[in-house]
Amino acid sequence: MWIETSSPPRPIPLTLACMPVIFVGTGTCPTEAIPETRYPNPRIEDPCPTLAWPKMAFPTKEQNITLLTALEPFANIRAILYLPNWTIVELRYGDGRIYEPQSLPGIVAGRTTLYHHAEGPFYHKMRSQTRARFIDPAQYMNSLDSLPQDDSNYLRRVCLTPGCRVESGLSSPGSRYGSVNSATTLGVKLRNVRGEEVVTVAHHRFLLSNEVHHPRIGEDMIGTVSDTRPELDIAFVKLTPAASASFTNECNFQAEPPRSLMLGDMIEAGSWSEVDGMSSGLVSLMAYGKYFTAPVRPDGYPAIPFERWKALSVNAVFGAINSTISDGICGAPIVECESGGVTGFFHLSDGTNCLSVHLDDLIAEGWQVI
Repeated sequence: MWIETSSPPRPIPLTLACMPVIFVGTGTCPTEAIPETRYPNPRIEDPCPTLAWPKMAFPTKEQNITLLTALEPFANIRAILYLPNWTIVELRYGDGRIYEPQSLPGIVAGRTTLYHHAEGPFYHKMRSQTRARFIDPAQYMNSLDSLPQDDSNYLRRVCLTPGCRVESGLSSPGSRYGSVNSATTLGVKLRNVRGEEVVTVAHHRFLLSNEVHHPRIGEDMIGTVSDTRPELDIAFVKLTPAASASFTNECNFQAEPPRSLMLGDMIEAGSWSEVDGMSSGLVSLMAYGKYFTAPVRPDGYPAIPFERWKALSVNAVFGAINSTISDGICGAPIVECESGGVTGFFHLSDGTNCLSVHLDDLIAEGWQVI
């Protein structure tokens, strides 16, 4: 639901009459996530008419594989996005294939199906459909200053928890990045079947150094990166004895504390989650899409089976954040409000939508929230 107003209520509600609601400025024209190609044709026979799942729900992995297999003879697919009322199929770009108008099925598995055919993913196009917020967190800051971040030292004050600020160390002396480091938000503490304990952070923030400092370099080095899962944008941190003894998952600042890792098929459409980053405070998320994308492969490499495609949730972001503030939330756990299950870690976001990778592979490895 979109409500156009110049004076939204304070505080701004997330729902109205049990419906998710977004308040937009007067004169704003909300746009739907619809590709511009003319490929779909509802008169073409549904290639998988017996496949179905409940309305306003997401398909399972098995249902997704069945649908992609049925579409394979029609098109070269690189990704697929399931939204509440229709499906968007991303066609591989630059492979030499040409699709005529109305040449592809407009109904697949009983759902309206649209097609995106461009060099960039459809997610990039959704960014251009974002809305201006009534409150921009950056507007109160001096343009010469950095945005506010919680740089309190919780190791010395109370205890370490998800949501604390961490920084990478500096890269090797003499390198072009020798004086550069980056900050992000601390994730959750996990234990595997062998009894190994680690804490998660955003992998892309620790590419130049394995050192993890809290809250800044020069205060406390709390651990080192011991292993990585680049495909999930997760790095595992082996904490120092003092930091490990201090860390607890029982607190997640204002967000729901993490209690378990959640399988992707257990994430329901319309479910609410929370994330609390060191640069944002509490932010609410609503799952409204599921996105499957083919991993990148070298030219000439065999096609990757559909069951190995990366699965992500698409979440609507409700909170006073922008893309700059979103960078500081990366690595924070996304925790479902009702169950306390971690559905993913905050990753790609433009301030309005957030993509997070499903954690099925971590669960299969035997990792659990402590």
